[in-house]
Amino acid sequence: MNEGTEDQIKQWLKKLERESWQLELLVSAFTIFLLVAASENFQKVVEAFTYEYSESTGMVQSFLYLTLLSIWVLTAFLIIHLLLRGFWIGTIGLRSVNPSINLKTLNYSDFFEKKFEKKLIGLDSLVIRLDEICSVIFSVSFLIIFSIISFGLYLVFLGFINALFNLSFEYMPENFYEAIGWVGFAIMISILL
Repeated sequence: MNEGTEDQIKQWLKKLERESWQLELLVSAFTIFLLVAASENFQKVVEAFTYEYSESTGMVQSFLYLTLLSIWVLTAFLIIHLLLRGFWIGTIGLRSVNPSINLKTLNYSDFFEKKFEKKLIGLDSLVIRLDEICSVIFSVSFLIIFSIISFGLYLVFLGFINALFNLSFEYMPENFYEAIGWVGFAIMISILL
């Protein structure tokens, strides 16, 4: 790559970094709306599944309850993200009106002015900290979503492999059961590793 292209990519990434908060707000609000609607229906599914298959499927029930809990946690994370991003936007608005705090106009004594100067952070650093915190919360939220989806797909894949082996047991002679069982065990261990 030549220097011009690398500089353009860096500038584009910086611009994207500065303007990604708008998409974060839209995605967070839309996802909160979907999660609230989905959690009610998913809770009904979990209760129906628990009532129907209460004895034989403890692992599936645990996964369903874990998924329901993660939906609630994800909703809480996204609500916190939305509130902090709103506070961040308000801080930027305040910064555009008054970029710094003038302690002299507050008529404090020199002692308190020195204390405030040590304790108060500037609006610029507050805006940067809030932006970083919001970005981390947003990223962790979607890391949770995709971790649950990938774990669910992994369990579906294992269930599919198990169903294939169960079908193969039905059509094989009885003397092959042990050999197929060991092959299945070896495949499952390799998949788990």
